[in-house]
Order: sequence, then C-alpha cells, then structure tokens
Amino acid sequence: MINAQQPGRRRFLQAATLLAGTGLLSGLARPARAAFGDATSTLLVGGPEGSLADRWSGLIAAALDQMQGGAAHLRRTLAGGLDGVTAANQLAWQTTPDGNTAALLPAAAGRAWLAGDPRVHFDAANWVPLFAALVSGALVCAAGLDPRPGTRLRVAADSPAGASLPGLLGLTQLGIVPVPQFGRNQTAALQDVLTGNADACLLSGADLPARLAALPGSARPVFSLGALDVDGNLVRDPALPDLPHLPELLARAGRPVPPAQLGAWRAAAAATRLEVALVLPPMTPAASVARWRQICTQLGSAPGLQLEPGGAMRLAGPPEAVSAINDLAADQSSLLELRRFLGERLGYTPA
Repeated sequence: MINAQQPGRRRFLQAATLLAGTGLLSGLARPARAAFGDATSTLLVGGPEGSLADRWSGLIAAALDQMQGGAAHLRRTLAGGLDGVTAANQLAWQTTPDGNTAALLPAAAGRAWLAGDPRVHFDAANWVPLFAALVSGALVCAAGLDPRPGTRLRVAADSPAGASLPGLLGLTQLGIVPVPQFGRNQTAALQDVLTGNADACLLSGADLPARLAALPGSARPVFSLGALDVDGNLVRDPALPDLPHLPELLARAGRPVPPAQLGAWRAAAAATRLEVALVLPPMTPAASVARWRQICTQLGSAPGLQLEPGGAMRLAGPPEAVSAINDLAADQSSLLELRRFLGERLGYTPA
C-alpha cells in the first residue's frame, strides 16, 4: 500500500482537497447526495463495539436522528481496533468521497499519524473536519518544586506517543529535562505525584476542572494545554481560566521557541484535547461538505450529547471543530520536529 505521507502524494491530496473545497472537482467525482437525504449515509466508526468511538457514535446517531425528525438514515459501521487507525485507513483508501460516508475517529488515530506509526496509510492533514468533542489538559507538579532550566523531573506518563506527550514536550521547551516513567494511566500517574514517586504528570479529560480543584496541597497545576478561539488562536482554556497555557509560561520566562518546536507542541496538545473527531474524506464535493457542516453546526447543542454529564466537555461544530482538528495536522517542519523528539529524547521507534 502506498503511504499517503509520501511528499508527492501529500501535495496532490492537499491540492485536490483545496480544489474540492471550491467545487472545481465536483464534476470529476460521483454525483453527491445530500447527507440524510433519501439515501442512507454511513458513519464509519473507528473502534470495536463498546469502544469510546462506538459509544460516541451511538449518541451522535441518536442526536442526528432526532434533529432530522427520525429521518437521518445513518448507518453505523464499526471498523478496526481501539486506536481508529484501521478506520482512518479505510476512509482514505476504500471510501468513495461522494459525501455519503463520514468517519468518527478517536484522538489516538491522530496521535499515530503524528508519531509516524507504520500502520498509518492516511494523512490527517487531509481530513475534512465536521465536529469534535474536546476536553481540557494540564500538567501537574508536586507542590514546592521550583524547576529551573536543567532540572530533571520524573514524569509519570502513559507512553511516548500517548496523551502525555505535550507535557513531556512542554517541560523540554521550558528547559527542564523530563525523565519519563511510562506505563502509567492518569490515576496511577497522579498517585505517583502525590506519593513522591514522580514529580509531574499530565492530566486530561472532561472532568479535569473538578479534579484540579480537588487536588491536595501536595500537588499543583503548572500549565494547561490551552484552547482555540474562533480564529484558531491559542488562548487560555475557558474551563481553566486562571491557568496559563505553555506559550504564556515561555513568554514569561523569556524563552523563545523556534516555530517548528512550538508547532510540534501545538499538534501534540491538539491531539490530547481531542476526544473524537467526525471527518469526511479528502476530495468530498463542496456541496456535501457544506451540508454536513450545516447539520454539525446544530449537533453541539443537541440534548443528551455528553458521555459525562456535568463535565467540561466542549462539543464543537464548525468553525471551532475545523480549527481544533486542523491544529493537530502539523506542517512538515513541525511534524519532523515532533518525531525527532520522540526518537532522540524518548527513544521511541515506531514498531
């Protein structure tokens, strides 16, 4: 199978996607059918039964059906493992971009693309974003620590290319040397910090504001992953308004960061903020993209569309979802910088 990240194909797909957005390629594709018209649309779900993507797909399908007065005609199709890579590959290579198929993918699919996983045969930069479920993220340190440039901090983390990556990258950009202790989920990682077995960890999730508010005096949040405004600019997370994001700390410390390094951090942060993404394949006709986006603009306010009622989940339709998902799609220099960090600093070698 050809890798979609090869430079020539990447340029072709990017150009084709731009042309599709203008409608100039609509005559070259199959005639587009409006989403939820008489034909049944397909929702390709990146995960097995009971997975995060499957649970979200059930909520989204029910909400869309309610919005369409019981006439959504949406068929859910489960594809592949928990990380959504199989479904993302299928969207890129086995799906006709006629506007009749969208994919619901977990953030792990985007992280696999960022890390250069050899199973990946899609380019996340070519996804056509529709809708996203977004969460908050923050780095937590043991209280009393005053890490200065050159300080080594033990960081409890999940895996090199996991949700903890923006914490490890952020500490490095602050001049701190992270010493990762991998294989720890968030509960275990925070417990390590509280018991002195680690110095820091990255926490994320819809319930993060409540978890941070309940932290004992032996731990404190240091920086957040921020959020994006309607123009795609990084701002403070509205769920954590008192907590600066990483670029704020870098500016305070007078530590200029090269654009590629900051882009690598932003892409990793975007992947951790993202819970699931609803996307169309590249070269979907513009009329179909517009129809899906019109529907998804209303989806964020649909009643009952929360896996964790009362949490700080942000349900984003266009244009916020477009910015959130596009922020994950790092440019080539940022992508190379992120993979260099994974290989040289974390010893990560894609299997």
